[in-house]
Amino acid sequence: MRLNRSIVIALVACAGVLCLASPQPTFAQRRGKADGPALERVHNTRQEWTVRIEYSLHHLSTASRGMRCTTPLCGNTAMSEARPELLTGWMRVMNRQVDSSVEIVPDLPVMSEAAVLEAEFSPLRDGGLTMQLDVSSVAYETRIDERKARSREWPDAPWSNELNTCLEPQRWVESDSDAVRRLVDAWTNGNPRRAKPYDLAKYLASKVISHVNVGEMRFEQAAPAMDESGMRASMVVEFNVNGAEHAAARGTGSQYDLACLLVAVYRAAGIPARLVIGVDVELAPKELLPPVHAWVEFFLPENRVRAESDIGDPAPVEDSQGEWIPVDVWYQKQFASRAPDINRRWPYFGNHEDAEMLAPFSHHWFPPNEGQGMGEMPATIVAMQGVGGPVQAFMEIRYNVTGTPRRGGR
Repeated sequence: MRLNRSIVIALVACAGVLCLASPQPTFAQRRGKADGPALERVHNTRQEWTVRIEYSLHHLSTASRGMRCTTPLCGNTAMSEARPELLTGWMRVMNRQVDSSVEIVPDLPVMSEAAVLEAEFSPLRDGGLTMQLDVSSVAYETRIDERKARSREWPDAPWSNELNTCLEPQRWVESDSDAVRRLVDAWTNGNPRRAKPYDLAKYLASKVISHVNVGEMRFEQAAPAMDESGMRASMVVEFNVNGAEHAAARGTGSQYDLACLLVAVYRAAGIPARLVIGVDVELAPKELLPPVHAWVEFFLPENRVRAESDIGDPAPVEDSQGEWIPVDVWYQKQFASRAPDINRRWPYFGNHEDAEMLAPFSHHWFPPNEGQGMGEMPATIVAMQGVGGPVQAFMEIRYNVTGTPRRGGR
């Protein structure tokens, strides 16, 4: 059952000061069998979702021979499994469906991918174009074993190339900014690794929750809308994302900035982390505006077993040698005006009783590697590009989410 997020509970227990004097384990303590994952997906809570993303271009004028639409997607997350085999897309020009193709581009930063929808058509003047993507996933409630999670140590090996992309700055996650680094240095006394990774992650989350006053709207422009079947399919023009640097320097921002800042703080402290963007299915029938939600995941390495006979530098830590832990920092902030003590269980840190009602679809507010050198880009998640010519148009985005039909008796 979802807790009433309109009620903010003022907890007396404060986040406290992170104990930065936990002793480093000896080699003998690090040896022995790993005790299994700390995070559990509750499989009897399984929910299958399809997020329908519809992009509408109005007053479209272009001399191009077609359109290319790039939408960043996420693969498996801590709380969900992707269903790329169910990805579909189409394009309609002047209310006529045109031949189009959709393909997945893999191996993008933060272990993400992108869907590229492309079609060819004749040049337009003041026309209309609609593109649609259906993105499917399976979501689960999650629980965390705090004992296991808190026992994890920092690895004695470097991160893999894939995990390193989760330490680098990205658009709106400026982990290399002075404002972000000053916060991390102040909160950790300049030495984050004196605490174990899980305790450090929870402590930093408590600091971000206290630092940011969420007082801004989620969208630059948005309005309720209906799809062709008469179902509510809320429309948005642009998400209100100022970024981590803005939230760090000013202490204010939108709920999306709160998530961006936590990702940036984790990265600046040396913890691989990524943003997850999705639709809150439970809120979808209740809200006039699209319930697009953002949360955070950080990588928790397993305690690696290394034999005494091993020589040379250890191999890099791969994604398979650990697990991603979800942190729903906005819902945690709504649940409590101050973060609980880090030694206590948090309802939205690893644990998430409502995670099966979140349908994730992206790790980025704008496609990585798109729009380079074009200055400030809007947080629209999608990038549009004319094939052979410039494009001028007004864009709207609609989101709708439904249960995924089961095939073959599954």
